[in-house]
Amino acid sequence: MDYSGQHLTKAERLHGFNVVQELFNKGTQAFIHPYKYYWKLMPFEQSSLRFMVSVPKRNFKKAVDRNRIKRLTREAWRRNNLKLKTELISEKLTLNVALVFVGKSLPDFKETEAKIILILQRLSVLHAHHQKSSSDHPDSDY
Repeated sequence: MDYSGQHLTKAERLHGFNVVQELFNKGTQAFIHPYKYYWKLMPFEQSSLRFMVSVPKRNFKKAVDRNRIKRLTREAWRRNNLKLKTELISEKLTLNVALVFVGKSLPDFKETEAKIILILQRLSVLHAHHQKSSSDHPDSDY
């Protein structure tokens, strides 16, 4: 079996203390239950769409449960992010996204995928709105 293109590359993963810290401090946040998400548009770097998932230990004591939620979230993200990624590539932008799972119970894959699709659609609309408003004000930064 050929699994090329069916995984998240290192460039697509949001990593590095300073990058993550800047996203949480200066990024925009929104909420779609059970995810709180932070996002920030930047000039193009190594990948057009980078993201990370966080599941607090406070809500899920067992690492097995936290890892399952992260695995389901990453899989749903990987399957559904192509439209947003192509929009960002065409405009030479990078979108950094951090998802924080704030739910209290373990989700199933269908629920996770539905919420991730909703988040991606909302990010696409916000990105389009940001592009429209920044074209009106060319001096504004990302």
